[in-house]
Amino acid sequence: MKVQGSLLTFTRSLGAFAIAFFCLWLFPSPAFDACSHSNNTSIVGCGTWPDLLMGFLFVTVSYLLGPSSRIHYLVLILFFTFLGSAENIRFGSFYDALYQAPFQEFYYGGLVAAFIFVSFYLFTRIRKSVPNK
Repeated sequence: MKVQGSLLTFTRSLGAFAIAFFCLWLFPSPAFDACSHSNNTSIVGCGTWPDLLMGFLFVTVSYLLGPSSRIHYLVLILFFTFLGSAENIRFGSFYDALYQAPFQEFYYGGLVAAFIFVSFYLFTRIRKSVPNK
């Protein structure tokens, strides 16, 4: 029975990441470099807002559809940190990726989603700890 539960957790985690990567594939940047200067065909598809939305969607979909296990959250953080700097890692050095990390909009969108989830979690914990009179 334990093997069946861990297999279900693994499958649910894999499915959540597959859907999150599919959502990431729908938008042109940052990881896939579709928004270069020569390929700037759409103002809506390239820029700050799609990067923010992609980071927000990736963290939200992975968190909400995935299982609540530490391994899933660790893999989510690893994928999130890699995808935000994928373009800098691909075209530059590792140190350049570390230098440019605070300026990636993908990270800001994911951090907004994480802030919302943490604040909701803390709000529900505080609300449960206060007794009703």
